[in-house]
Amino acid sequence: MASTLVVGSRAFRVCAGAFGCGAHETTRGVLRCLGRLPPRPSTARVLDLGSGTGVLAVAALRAGLAGTAVCIDTDPGAVASCMATVAANEDWLEREAVTHVHGVLHDAPLKALAQPFELYVANLYVDVLLDTAASVVPLLAPQADLVLSGVAIEDLRCYDVDAVYGRLGCEVLGSWHHEDFRTLHLKYTGV
Repeated sequence: MASTLVVGSRAFRVCAGAFGCGAHETTRGVLRCLGRLPPRPSTARVLDLGSGTGVLAVAALRAGLAGTAVCIDTDPGAVASCMATVAANEDWLEREAVTHVHGVLHDAPLKALAQPFELYVANLYVDVLLDTAASVVPLLAPQADLVLSGVAIEDLRCYDVDAVYGRLGCEVLGSWHHEDFRTLHLKYTGV
């Protein structure tokens, strides 16, 4: 069963079956941030690590922030849910626009990672955001946007995300505190 969400002023559908149905504060925070970003050319690409239902990648595509997406998740049920979300939006989204990968970043086919990404979205725990930063940032195009959430405010490493991504050439443009989590918007300066 699909539910309807909105990014900016554009509606899209998301299928249940994995994390990312739009109810959690972290997902809502990313959707709000994505809704504020300016559109990009249809050649732009989005990377969604820990994609769950695919809600973040599909929202980015719906908002005109990218024309294609690579969605990666270690849970085969999440990959199936992401595929269902893409299918539920087939009135405006071509299935070929989204590459689904079951596994981790390094399991993605080289073709999927060959071109840089203009947008990176992730709603993951702090330790995963920190552990993957050095692998993800080199895949980004200069001036790429990063929208990260899942950063628990009570986690002592909550602000390590800012520092680690900062050392990799990313500048924090915005940080929003929700009830228990933060959402970050960063820009990769390519430095």
